[in-house]
Amino acid sequence: MIKTIFGKIMLLFMAIIMIALLLSGLMMSQVVRKAYLDDSKQQMTTTADEVENLINLYANGALSFYQLNEQIAAKAKANNNAIWIINSDLAGWLMEDPSGRTSVTQKEIQTYYEDMIAELNKGNTVRKITEANNVFNTPVLTVATPVMSGDQISGYVFVHKQIYEMEQSLMAMYRQIVLAAGISAALGIVLTYIFSRSMLRPLSVVTLGARQLAKGDFDIHQIDREIQIK
Repeated sequence: MIKTIFGKIMLLFMAIIMIALLLSGLMMSQVVRKAYLDDSKQQMTTTADEVENLINLYANGALSFYQLNEQIAAKAKANNNAIWIINSDLAGWLMEDPSGRTSVTQKEIQTYYEDMIAELNKGNTVRKITEANNVFNTPVLTVATPVMSGDQISGYVFVHKQIYEMEQSLMAMYRQIVLAAGISAALGIVLTYIFSRSMLRPLSVVTLGARQLAKGDFDIHQIDREIQIK
Protein backbone atom coordinates (compact mmCIF):
# COMPACT_ATOMS: atom_id res chain seq x y z
CA MET A 1 0.00 0.00 0.00
CA ILE A 2 2.82 2.41 0.90
CA LYS A 3 4.49 1.84 -2.44
CA THR A 4 1.51 3.26 -4.33
CA ILE A 5 1.11 6.98 -5.00
CA PHE A 6 -2.22 6.97 -3.17
CA GLY A 7 -0.63 5.37 -0.09
CA LYS A 8 2.22 7.87 -0.03
CA ILE A 9 -0.23 10.76 -0.29
CA MET A 10 -2.29 9.38 2.59
CA LEU A 11 0.78 8.92 4.79
CA LEU A 12 1.89 12.47 4.06
CA PHE A 13 -1.61 13.71 4.88
CA MET A 14 -1.57 11.84 8.22
CA ALA A 15 1.88 13.23 9.06
CA ILE A 16 0.63 16.77 8.42
CA ILE A 17 -2.40 16.15 10.64
CA MET A 18 -0.20 14.82 13.47
CA ILE A 19 2.17 17.79 13.29
CA ALA A 20 -0.78 20.19 13.23
CA LEU A 21 -2.29 18.44 16.26
CA LEU A 22 0.94 18.67 18.23
CA LEU A 23 1.49 22.33 17.33
CA SER A 24 -2.08 23.27 18.21
CA GLY A 25 -1.71 21.44 21.52
CA LEU A 26 1.48 23.34 22.35
CA MET A 27 -0.18 26.66 21.50
CA MET A 28 -3.23 25.74 23.54
CA SER A 29 -1.04 24.92 26.54
CA GLN A 30 0.59 28.34 26.30
CA VAL A 31 -2.84 29.98 26.22
CA VAL A 32 -3.87 27.96 29.28
CA ARG A 33 -0.64 28.90 31.07
CA LYS A 34 -1.15 32.59 30.39
CA ALA A 35 -4.78 32.46 31.52
CA TYR A 36 -3.75 30.64 34.71
CA LEU A 37 -1.06 33.20 35.49
CA ASP A 38 -3.36 36.14 34.79
CA ASP A 39 -6.03 34.68 37.05
CA SER A 40 -3.48 33.97 39.78
CA LYS A 41 -2.07 37.49 39.57
CA GLN A 42 -5.54 38.97 39.99
CA GLN A 43 -6.35 36.73 42.95
CA MET A 44 -3.00 37.40 44.63
CA THR A 45 -3.29 41.16 44.10
CA THR A 46 -6.69 41.05 45.80
CA THR A 47 -5.20 39.04 48.67
CA ALA A 48 -2.33 41.51 49.08
CA ASP A 49 -4.77 44.44 49.23
CA GLU A 50 -6.92 42.63 51.79
CA VAL A 51 -3.87 41.88 53.95
CA GLU A 52 -2.84 45.54 53.79
CA ASN A 53 -6.33 46.51 55.02
CA LEU A 54 -6.04 44.01 57.89
CA ILE A 55 -2.69 45.51 58.87
CA ASN A 56 -4.22 48.98 58.95
CA LEU A 57 -7.06 47.68 61.14
CA TYR A 58 -4.48 46.16 63.46
CA ALA A 59 -2.50 49.42 63.55
CA ASN A 60 -5.68 51.30 64.47
CA GLY A 61 -6.52 48.85 67.27
CA ALA A 62 -9.52 47.33 65.53
CA LEU A 63 -7.86 43.89 65.41
CA SER A 64 -5.72 42.04 67.91
CA PHE A 65 -2.49 40.41 66.78
CA TYR A 66 -4.15 37.01 67.26
CA GLN A 67 -7.06 38.01 65.02
CA LEU A 68 -4.70 39.41 62.41
CA ASN A 69 -2.62 36.23 62.41
CA GLU A 70 -5.72 34.05 62.24
CA GLN A 71 -7.23 35.86 59.27
CA ILE A 72 -3.98 35.93 57.32
CA ALA A 73 -3.48 32.20 57.99
CA ALA A 74 -6.98 31.52 56.65
CA LYS A 75 -6.23 33.46 53.43
CA ALA A 76 -2.93 31.66 52.93
CA LYS A 77 -4.54 28.25 53.39
CA ALA A 78 -7.58 29.01 51.22
CA ASN A 79 -5.50 30.05 48.19
CA ASN A 80 -2.39 27.94 48.90
CA ASN A 81 -0.33 31.13 49.07
CA ALA A 82 2.67 32.07 51.20
CA ILE A 83 2.04 35.49 52.76
CA TRP A 84 4.84 37.60 54.22
CA ILE A 85 4.54 40.88 56.06
CA ILE A 86 7.90 42.63 55.97
CA ASN A 87 8.88 45.73 57.93
CA SER A 88 10.37 48.73 56.16
CA ASP A 89 13.82 47.64 57.39
CA LEU A 90 13.25 44.32 55.53
CA ALA A 91 12.84 42.28 58.71
CA GLY A 92 10.14 39.61 58.61
CA TRP A 93 7.27 40.49 60.95
CA LEU A 94 4.58 37.91 60.18
CA MET A 95 4.63 34.88 57.87
CA GLU A 96 2.06 32.30 56.87
CA ASP A 97 3.23 29.56 54.52
CA PRO A 98 1.30 26.32 53.83
CA SER A 99 4.63 24.64 52.99
CA GLY A 100 5.80 25.14 56.59
CA ARG A 101 8.42 27.85 56.11
CA THR A 102 8.42 30.05 59.21
CA SER A 103 11.00 32.76 58.54
CA VAL A 104 12.85 34.77 55.92
CA THR A 105 16.02 36.75 56.57
CA GLN A 106 16.91 40.29 55.56
CA LYS A 107 19.75 38.92 53.47
CA GLU A 108 17.39 36.64 51.52
CA ILE A 109 15.01 39.53 50.84
CA GLN A 110 17.86 41.77 49.70
CA THR A 111 19.32 39.01 47.54
CA TYR A 112 16.18 37.82 45.78
CA TYR A 113 13.79 40.78 45.95
CA GLU A 114 15.96 43.88 45.72
CA ASP A 115 14.48 44.99 42.40
CA MET A 116 10.95 44.50 43.72
CA ILE A 117 11.70 46.53 46.85
CA ALA A 118 12.90 49.40 44.68
CA GLU A 119 9.55 49.48 42.86
CA LEU A 120 7.60 49.05 46.10
CA ASN A 121 9.35 52.08 47.55
CA LYS A 122 7.85 54.07 44.66
CA GLY A 123 4.39 53.02 45.83
CA ASN A 124 3.84 50.49 43.04
CA THR A 125 2.36 47.01 43.21
CA VAL A 126 4.82 44.52 41.73
CA ARG A 127 4.09 41.20 40.02
CA LYS A 128 6.95 38.91 39.08
CA ILE A 129 7.65 35.30 38.09
CA THR A 130 10.96 33.90 39.30
CA GLU A 131 12.37 30.53 38.36
CA ALA A 132 14.46 28.51 40.83
CA ASN A 133 16.47 31.61 41.84
CA ASN A 134 14.39 32.41 44.94
CA VAL A 135 13.98 31.34 48.57
CA PHE A 136 11.63 28.51 47.54
CA ASN A 137 14.05 26.98 45.01
CA THR A 138 11.17 26.41 42.61
CA PRO A 139 9.29 28.57 40.06
CA VAL A 140 7.15 31.08 41.97
CA LEU A 141 4.70 33.84 41.10
CA THR A 142 5.08 36.78 43.51
CA VAL A 143 2.80 39.77 44.01
CA ALA A 144 3.98 42.48 46.43
CA THR A 145 2.39 45.72 47.57
CA PRO A 146 3.57 48.47 49.94
CA VAL A 147 1.85 49.01 53.28
CA MET A 148 1.07 52.70 53.59
CA SER A 149 0.91 54.57 56.89
CA GLY A 150 -0.26 58.00 55.85
CA ASP A 151 2.20 59.08 53.18
CA GLN A 152 4.93 56.82 54.45
CA ILE A 153 5.72 53.20 53.58
CA SER A 154 5.77 51.22 56.81
CA GLY A 155 6.26 47.78 55.31
CA TYR A 156 5.47 45.40 52.49
CA VAL A 157 3.11 42.53 51.81
CA PHE A 158 4.46 39.66 49.71
CA VAL A 159 2.15 36.98 48.36
CA HIS A 160 3.81 33.95 46.76
CA LYS A 161 2.37 31.04 44.82
CA GLN A 162 4.40 28.08 43.63
CA ILE A 163 3.42 27.23 40.07
CA TYR A 164 4.47 23.59 40.04
CA GLU A 165 0.78 22.56 40.03
CA MET A 166 0.29 24.41 36.75
CA GLU A 167 3.42 22.81 35.27
CA GLN A 168 2.11 19.37 36.24
CA SER A 169 -1.23 20.14 34.58
CA LEU A 170 0.55 21.24 31.41
CA MET A 171 2.65 18.05 31.37
CA ALA A 172 -0.56 16.02 31.70
CA MET A 173 -1.95 17.96 28.73
CA TYR A 174 1.19 17.24 26.68
CA ARG A 175 0.85 13.53 27.43
CA GLN A 176 -2.78 13.52 26.34
CA ILE A 177 -1.88 15.32 23.12
CA VAL A 178 0.87 12.80 22.31
CA LEU A 179 -1.46 9.91 23.14
CA ALA A 180 -4.20 11.36 20.94
CA ALA A 181 -1.71 11.85 18.09
CA GLY A 182 -0.49 8.25 18.43
CA ILE A 183 -4.02 6.81 18.41
CA SER A 184 -4.95 8.99 15.43
CA ALA A 185 -1.88 7.81 13.53
CA ALA A 186 -2.62 4.14 14.25
CA LEU A 187 -6.25 4.46 13.18
CA GLY A 188 -5.22 6.45 10.12
CA ILE A 189 -2.76 3.78 8.99
CA VAL A 190 -5.32 0.99 9.43
CA LEU A 191 -8.08 2.87 7.65
CA THR A 192 -5.75 3.97 4.87
CA TYR A 193 -4.66 0.39 4.30
CA ILE A 194 -8.26 -0.87 4.18
CA PHE A 195 -9.58 1.87 1.91
CA SER A 196 -6.57 1.86 -0.39
CA ARG A 197 -6.92 -1.88 -1.00
CA SER A 198 -10.59 -1.52 -1.87
CA MET A 199 -9.96 1.55 -4.06
CA LEU A 200 -6.89 0.18 -5.82
CA ARG A 201 -8.27 -3.30 -6.52
CA PRO A 202 -10.16 -2.24 -9.69
CA LEU A 203 -7.02 -0.53 -10.96
CA SER A 204 -5.03 -3.68 -10.27
CA VAL A 205 -7.58 -5.73 -12.22
CA VAL A 206 -7.37 -3.37 -15.18
CA THR A 207 -3.54 -3.31 -15.10
CA LEU A 208 -3.15 -7.05 -14.82
CA GLY A 209 -5.83 -7.62 -17.42
CA ALA A 210 -4.10 -5.30 -19.86
CA ARG A 211 -0.84 -7.17 -19.37
CA GLN A 212 -2.48 -10.56 -19.96
CA LEU A 213 -4.36 -9.28 -22.98
CA ALA A 214 -1.08 -7.97 -24.36
CA LYS A 215 0.28 -11.51 -24.02
CA GLY A 216 -2.73 -12.93 -25.80
CA ASP A 217 -4.31 -14.43 -22.65
CA PHE A 218 -8.08 -13.78 -22.71
CA ASP A 219 -8.95 -15.76 -19.53
CA ILE A 220 -10.70 -13.08 -17.41
CA HIS A 221 -11.47 -15.53 -14.56
CA GLN A 222 -7.76 -16.27 -14.21
CA ILE A 223 -7.12 -12.55 -13.83
CA ASP A 224 -9.72 -12.26 -11.05
CA ARG A 225 -8.26 -15.28 -9.20
CA GLU A 226 -4.78 -13.74 -9.25
CA ILE A 227 -6.14 -10.45 -7.87
CA GLN A 228 -7.95 -12.31 -5.04
CA ILE A 229 -4.75 -14.18 -4.15
CA LYS A 230 -2.88 -10.90 -3.86
